[in-house]
Amino acid sequence: MIYKQLLLVPLVLVFIILSCDRNPVSSPTGDPTTYYLRYQDKLSQEPGPSSSWLYITYYIYPSGSNTSASWRTNLDWNITNSKYGCDLIFWSQSDAHVRIDYIIDDDGTETILASKDCDIRYISETTGIQIKCDITEDNAILGDNPKSGKNGDLIFRITHISGTNPVEILFDGGPGTIGNTSISVSHDR
Repeated sequence: MIYKQLLLVPLVLVFIILSCDRNPVSSPTGDPTTYYLRYQDKLSQEPGPSSSWLYITYYIYPSGSNTSASWRTNLDWNITNSKYGCDLIFWSQSDAHVRIDYIIDDDGTETILASKDCDIRYISETTGIQIKCDITEDNAILGDNPKSGKNGDLIFRITHISGTNPVEILFDGGPGTIGNTSISVSHDR
């Protein structure tokens, strides 16, 4: 009987050792969250009214007090990596240049996460320009990735950089409409 128990001990130890062996776990890459540009300078996870072709237009000007427009939301999660995206609609009476910025505001201290310059080309009186892209280090300037943001504000800002005419930003439309504009940010929940 003792002999059988002695044989079981090495088998149990081998089982314990094998069951404790783990494959390495990679760090989380973050899930993307889509935020829609909405009325009253808000970013919302809900798009504008459905079944509507209505949209709101903000104008940003080459000079003066309205050279930029911003939308914001409070975060209940942390930014986990440098993955950003946008799907925006612009129009201007002539060629212009704008900059889009992803910013974390932590009690009044702004940290730029990513910036991208975009060309707004004039096509016609009735044709806007869609800027739809992933923001990467190949096509944008990525700032520090703070791996933070929880309880801070995410700010999305568009600034008029060059051109002689105002730039229209179309937003707050429902799904499938011209103004259903959005951004995306990766997070850790």
